[in-house]
Amino acid sequence: MAPYPDWSQSDTALASIARLLRGCATPPAVRPNGLSWHDSLADPAGGTLVCHDDVCSENVVFRDGIADALLDFEFDAPGRAV
Repeated sequence: MAPYPDWSQSDTALASIARLLRGCATPPAVRPNGLSWHDSLADPAGGTLVCHDDVCSENVVFRDGIADALLDFEFDAPGRAV
């Protein structure tokens, strides 16, 4: 929760979040049918990836200043690669 420590706003922390997200950006092997998605933060065009859609400091677990895991997946929805 805010205020955030300075290290969490560093270029190193941001780059580690980007690497973590890139590791998650793989299309699923099976596309589930009949699921309803929370669409308030979703890409309106949809896409082939399942995106987290709520990456913020509160939803990232850091270990020694490096992003290690994502939390809080209720806003997942289909999206496109950037």
